[in-house]
Amino acid sequence: TKTIKVKPPVFTVKYDANGGTGTMADQTGKVYGQSFQLTANTYTKAGYSFSGWSKTSNGAVDYANQATVNNINPSANNAVVTLYAVWAEASYTITFDKQGGAGGTDSAVVTYNAALPTATAPSKAGYTFGGYYTAVNGGGTQYYDGSMAKKITAFSETANKTLYAKWTANTYSVKYNPNGATTGSAQTEAGWTYGTAKNLKTLSSLGWARTGYDFEGWATTAGATTAAYTDGQSITTSLTATNGATVELFAVWTVQVNENDRDFGAGAVVNNTFNVYNETDWNAAKAAISGGGNDKNYIINIMDNFSIAGSTDKTFGTVTGVKVSIRGKKNITLSSNGNALFVYENQTVILSGPDLVGISGNNNYLVYFYDGGYFAPGGAFHLVDGKIRDNGGGGVCLYGMSSLNFTMTGGVISGNTRTGNGAGVYVNSKDTAFVMRGGEISGNSASGNGGGVYIENRSSSTQVSARIYGGKITGNTAGGKGGGIYIASCWDTYIFACEIKGNHAATAGGGIRVEPGAGSVYNTWGFPATLDDGSGASAPASGIIITGNTSTNDTAGYNVSSAVSINDRARIYSGASGTGGWSY
Repeated sequence: TKTIKVKPPVFTVKYDANGGTGTMADQTGKVYGQSFQLTANTYTKAGYSFSGWSKTSNGAVDYANQATVNNINPSANNAVVTLYAVWAEASYTITFDKQGGAGGTDSAVVTYNAALPTATAPSKAGYTFGGYYTAVNGGGTQYYDGSMAKKITAFSETANKTLYAKWTANTYSVKYNPNGATTGSAQTEAGWTYGTAKNLKTLSSLGWARTGYDFEGWATTAGATTAAYTDGQSITTSLTATNGATVELFAVWTVQVNENDRDFGAGAVVNNTFNVYNETDWNAAKAAISGGGNDKNYIINIMDNFSIAGSTDKTFGTVTGVKVSIRGKKNITLSSNGNALFVYENQTVILSGPDLVGISGNNNYLVYFYDGGYFAPGGAFHLVDGKIRDNGGGGVCLYGMSSLNFTMTGGVISGNTRTGNGAGVYVNSKDTAFVMRGGEISGNSASGNGGGVYIENRSSSTQVSARIYGGKITGNTAGGKGGGIYIASCWDTYIFACEIKGNHAATAGGGIRVEPGAGSVYNTWGFPATLDDGSGASAPASGIIITGNTSTNDTAGYNVSSAVSINDRARIYSGASGTGGWSY
């Protein structure tokens, strides 16, 4: 018997890229039944990933990459066995760069040569979405339109992709409503673009007028009494974010005021008018008024911003019976310590518009009213408009033995500091009245008492009174008592209607402090009022609102130690302090 030994067939493995690119060497001399490892794949195909090897060109994977095999069956000895690369479409990430927008899809996975994934659009206030592109500002190829409809049929990129949102600023129109003008009709102006500065039309360009009225500016409601926008104002923040909208602006009219009649009386003669552009002009006007004699009327128009040296000399000398109206919308700023205005006995000064601006470290009031310490006829200071602000020595001081009257119908006294009492307004005089009908006393700070207002009789025989009919006393602080108002001694105090809000005192009376012997204090003398520290109760249309004041150690809202008359409709609530909103 012969034994026949049969050698297993030897074969060669050939690797076919099957649509891919690259080269791979054959594996020769492989013996059937013996295990060996397939060569690591080095072929590539754009947009595809390698899955493995198949024994047919369109078959499924038979062998993984670098698989160890022993079951490849050659057709004959020295045969060539071909393995075909199997390819699968690759997946990539699309990132949506919203270019300042918000919401919508952040990213999505896409398969090569397949349809784009479904995604949602972002939004951006004031802009309309125009789709996603391969470059910023609508550059390159558009992949999605503004409704996120797909603009390409298949994804043909071979890497992750970032797409960029395209935004177009919304446009709108402005309609100008004459709102009672005697001449002129409504006009609509197109061409306004969100985020682009543009000037409102001026009254002169519209050609409107209203007999007996002055134009104040523009409001968004027909019944507004104050303007939200000025004549010809540059609008930089846009009036609406809505595309295609029409914003209606209403003219705001105020009854004309004859400033000369207001300041000097009907039919009064103005003796001289000075147009002041600089300190030299200012000094010349002062000299002319000081040497011009008694009982004269003057107007000083402040035509530009300028600085003046502070002084403790009498601004208009010692002439008596003079009335000086200071007007304009510019700033007079101190360049050195001293007063900006030193008003003497029996003089009247009306401030109607200019800002008086102080300096730090100045221990002098910006406006100082003094009678020389004599029982003289007195005088008056009226604040109609403008600001008395940012001074290191306080805002307004009335000091003396005569009848010195301070009336505030508008304007602002703010940002003043004082080492001592009364940073905003300080009254220490005889037979003097402080009358507040409007305006604002805010953000002043005294190391002593009375951050906003300090009132004190000059002597026990004098009759200082305070009348507060309106306005705001807010955000003032005192190192002692009376963050908003401190009444040391006063013949009587009437608080008819005002807002006393957000003031702070270190010891007592965050809103109001009235000391013993200060005289009678009446809240509204028969008018409705609410004394409210911010607890949420609604206030009537008129009356007092005392809200949000604080005191470190004692009463926050209203703290008195003298006779008080509280209207039966007044309401008082607890505040942020030791004893609540009211004590006496």
